[in-house]
Amino acid sequence: MRNIWWCIFIFLVPACGSECVSMVQRQALPVIPAGRQKPKPWEVNNYIVASYHKAGVTLSEHLALKILNILGAPMEVLGHVEYPCYSLRKDGLSQVCYNLDAPFRLYTDSFNASLKSAEQRKSGNKKVLVAGLVRDPLEMVASAYCYHHDGQEFGNWLFPVQDIMQMGPEEGTEVTAKALLPLAEWMTSVFENPDNNTLRLEFDDLTKSSAGFDLGVQRLLDHFFGAGTDLISKPERFHITEAAKELDANRNPEATTVRSPTSHRFREHSSNPVCKEVAHSILHKSLNPALFARYKECVSMVQRQALPVIPVGRQKPRPWEVNNYIQKKSGKKKLLVAGLVRDPLKMVASAYCYHHDGQELGSWLFPVQDIMQMGPGEGTEVTAKALLPLVEWMTSVFENPDNNTLRLEFDDLTKSSAGFDLGVQRLLDHFFGAGTDLISKPERFHITEAAKELDANRNPWATTVVNSSHELAEHSSNPVCKEVAHSILHKSLNPALFARYKDLQRRLGYPVHAM
Repeated sequence: MRNIWWCIFIFLVPACGSECVSMVQRQALPVIPAGRQKPKPWEVNNYIVASYHKAGVTLSEHLALKILNILGAPMEVLGHVEYPCYSLRKDGLSQVCYNLDAPFRLYTDSFNASLKSAEQRKSGNKKVLVAGLVRDPLEMVASAYCYHHDGQEFGNWLFPVQDIMQMGPEEGTEVTAKALLPLAEWMTSVFENPDNNTLRLEFDDLTKSSAGFDLGVQRLLDHFFGAGTDLISKPERFHITEAAKELDANRNPEATTVRSPTSHRFREHSSNPVCKEVAHSILHKSLNPALFARYKECVSMVQRQALPVIPVGRQKPRPWEVNNYIQKKSGKKKLLVAGLVRDPLKMVASAYCYHHDGQELGSWLFPVQDIMQMGPGEGTEVTAKALLPLVEWMTSVFENPDNNTLRLEFDDLTKSSAGFDLGVQRLLDHFFGAGTDLISKPERFHITEAAKELDANRNPWATTVVNSSHELAEHSSNPVCKEVAHSILHKSLNPALFARYKDLQRRLGYPVHAM
């Protein structure tokens, strides 16, 4: 995995003491501390989750509620703004809009660029962090037509549902398109060119696969709370991630059902896929030309973010002019750190097998020629002694990372392509932000595509390197050897040395096994 850092200009800066393994493991699932040891996120930032009709409103709002519930947010922290701001009951007692000055607000069918500017002006010293799901506007129209044609959301004030129920797809899509246009334009105004305080997530990416869903959730948590533990703890992140999986329709078919606020019965919230396909086709064939032109403009703006042409002229500062990405005096520049972390005893087993096979004969850290002659009992002990300082340094950096330090799990990036892609996206968000302030959308796209060459699950050549003899050499360790070496480490490693490694495992959050 070493080459990925060069591909994305990443520098690993390890540092730690004898507790390395323990520190690394602690990040996996530590115990939530009983006392309050840090400010709550909403005391530091203001948060806005923007959602738009048939672009993941229910998913966005339920995910936000799960986050706040797990973080223990009191009721006054959450507010809701919807257009129009109607009540759910005739007596007006159940208002859709409430707590309009709350630090964490859900904006439904109502957030636009003007509101965003106003929120930023009134936020004072607090940063305003925005996130939202974005979808192709014409797909939103097709989905909305089919949804209301099926009689869903009878009391919706934006759409003439009773009329749409009687309309065929040609007439119905046009009526729906007229009603939805303001929402599509507001969505576009916010997410066409997002800054680094605005995270744009693709509705289709979160709904087409569980891997895409998990990536979206992790990017949202990084955006709102940072990569470290300054604002939320590792167990809080873990519990949010697990709870969010209930909202993934690929894992849980009931995720697309909602309870009606009037009848209190559960109903399907998604649109008929056959109807959507027909409606989408008709939109491209027979929608009023002037209206279609408006939508094409929205679609063009939304799609422009997917893969625009890299501008010829230089329009923004380079990332390294804004931040430092290696350990040195930063001055006014923020120092951003990222690195891969692995169970320390797995590192030892892998290193023994790697050098036992004669790899990196010129290494100054390991007596490779000696290790080549050693069996796993003696060889793992020699390797463990040589590797210990590196593992301690790694632990010192990544045991309790702050929000300027991103810890990525080596096993997560190597066990699947989905995990690899998630790691790359989290890395890009951490170094360059979720928006386009430091890198453009095409630059992000090309980095993401180039990085895939380093994923061994896609490309078996990813684990080969050019050695000092200018020949291709396998850079990974023999899996059978690693299994044997790992077992021997737990059985016969010097007890004092084993205790040092167990402590490091504990601090890093990895499972600790007795000898």
